[in-house]
Amino acid sequence: MSDQYHFNNQNRYPNQHPGQGRQLPQQVNSRPASLSRVNNGPSEISQHVNSQQQHSSNTGNSKQTTQPFVEPRIEHVGYGKNAAFQFSSGKSRSGLHTVFMESAKRLNPNDPNNRDYNWQKKILLQLTASELPIVIAVLMGQLPSCEFKNHGPQNKWFSIENQGKNFYMKMGASQMEMNVAPISLVDALQFGTIALVSYIKNYPGLSSEAALTTIRMMSKQMYDNGSFPAVQAQRRQ
Repeated sequence: MSDQYHFNNQNRYPNQHPGQGRQLPQQVNSRPASLSRVNNGPSEISQHVNSQQQHSSNTGNSKQTTQPFVEPRIEHVGYGKNAAFQFSSGKSRSGLHTVFMESAKRLNPNDPNNRDYNWQKKILLQLTASELPIVIAVLMGQLPSCEFKNHGPQNKWFSIENQGKNFYMKMGASQMEMNVAPISLVDALQFGTIALVSYIKNYPGLSSEAALTTIRMMSKQMYDNGSFPAVQAQRRQ
């Protein structure tokens, strides 16, 4: 890899994505019809939530059924020539509000008429509590890049680098091809906003302004001391 600093974090990767009743986002409502996922059926989490709802309605007093609250999930997809990346808000098993990152390769990048991405062979990981504010800092322009490794048994990893005119994103895993694509500044802003909204939910009463202030202070200190987990190429400079 031509990535810059790396920072090892052991992550306990959950089996379920407790977002809005879906393990992995199947399709973004705003996605044009030509930008479709391939062979996506109902997700495991969607089926799990549906079964919970049926169980809730079939137990207790039939006249007083309460549907479980499913927290609204935010998601956004950024498309590159060779791969697509998605950020989705969600919650870990331990109750942490965080972000789920996933990426998929474009089926035929040389065919301008084929804009399908193979989401059946996606790479998916969940940001840890320590990764989340640093990812926000990069996407909000406070740090130049970040890279994190050792996610789950497949040693999944990702990196994000601010290149000025766009953000260069990579995701990889053992025995899987790396997904790489430049993401527009607008897409990066929306990714950063989803991450910020998730981060704030972990601190009741914390405003977005206060959160950004603390993240900015953290970023300055990390940058001044060269301690932020930048991609490897930057570390060598």
